[in-house]
Amino acid sequence: MSDWSTTRTARWLLGFILCLMLYGSLQPFHLRHVGFDSPLELLTRLRWGISPPGDLIVNVLLYAPFGAALALTLPEHWAGARKVAVAMLAGFAISLSVEVAQWFIVTRVASLADVAMNTSGALFGSAAGLALHAREVREPRSDLTRLTTDPVGAALLLAWLGSFLPVWLPHLVPRRWAEEWTSHLAAGWPGWQPVAMQALGWLIAGALLRALTRARLVWPAMITLALVTLIVRFTWFAHSAGNAELVGGALALVLWPLVARLPEVMLLRLLALALLAGLIVRGLAPFTFGSLRYELHVMPFTDLVSHGTTTGFNLPLLAGKAFSYGALVWLLVAAGGRALLTGILVAAVLLAIEVAQLASPPGEHVATLTDPVIALCAGFVLMVLGKRSTVVGRPRP
Repeated sequence: MSDWSTTRTARWLLGFILCLMLYGSLQPFHLRHVGFDSPLELLTRLRWGISPPGDLIVNVLLYAPFGAALALTLPEHWAGARKVAVAMLAGFAISLSVEVAQWFIVTRVASLADVAMNTSGALFGSAAGLALHAREVREPRSDLTRLTTDPVGAALLLAWLGSFLPVWLPHLVPRRWAEEWTSHLAAGWPGWQPVAMQALGWLIAGALLRALTRARLVWPAMITLALVTLIVRFTWFAHSAGNAELVGGALALVLWPLVARLPEVMLLRLLALALLAGLIVRGLAPFTFGSLRYELHVMPFTDLVSHGTTTGFNLPLLAGKAFSYGALVWLLVAAGGRALLTGILVAAVLLAIEVAQLASPPGEHVATLTDPVIALCAGFVLMVLGKRSTVVGRPRP
């Protein structure tokens, strides 16, 4: 791919990422009055507040793509260190401006810690983006650079693993493992629906791995990821682990050698159909409907913020949503669909589910526009990446 094509793609992504950054940092856009004499006074009011772990990780993840996209839009003849420095300074300037603006927004807390984490994210993202791009230029056929030729697939795989994180990071307490494991054994066999969704998630992870690496490495990679994930879940995060994760992961590892024999397009379509059915069942269960309630979260992503608690932003829930809805778009596009149109259609289906949830029993579901917006974002990103993706328009054999 030409340098101009790479730069043009990075510019599109940079604009898209900037919009997400500003939206995520300034919502819910409820203004409040703040007395001050000068902008400098607002800067001096900033303190090193301690943010919840989820917020700190989100701050890094939010600015890492920005740093990577900005570094790739800068002049090609610039040295790598210069590009990283510019991306880091830009991330610092934007973050500092946003923190000052948050003084005027209800429920937002301005903090220098957020500036530090955002700047770190821009630094890490720019360095990683340039390193991967340089390797892609030198070794266009290497396994590692497939992460750059299908970045959406790589991001979805990370989102799947991120969905196993707890809302808050507990302390590692080995003496409680026996008690937690006994509790899991006493809980008995899990329901078929969560087991099916867990197994489907790992099978989709296998499809993502097949796009990112060689076919013979997929099953060993699945086994390694599943073992590491489940070991961490049932030790460090034992309190939030569930038996469905264990049974679903084992079932997927047994099924993968069988489903991997299917033609790739057929496998992608079957996984997409199964995921769509699973989302509908999960979104509409227990299929009991009454009168409509006006409880729709019209501001996307506000349902992911744990107001009044110490957990902050619910990163695992965002990762799970990003994986489910992004993977559905990815699978359909990989099977031959058009990216933006697929994103719109998936968003329409998800919006219909959210509207139906308004008639579900109180407390059963949270109706939100977050889900369709994530699907639209996935379709847009796949459209922008276009030829850079190994799956867009031509599934990899």
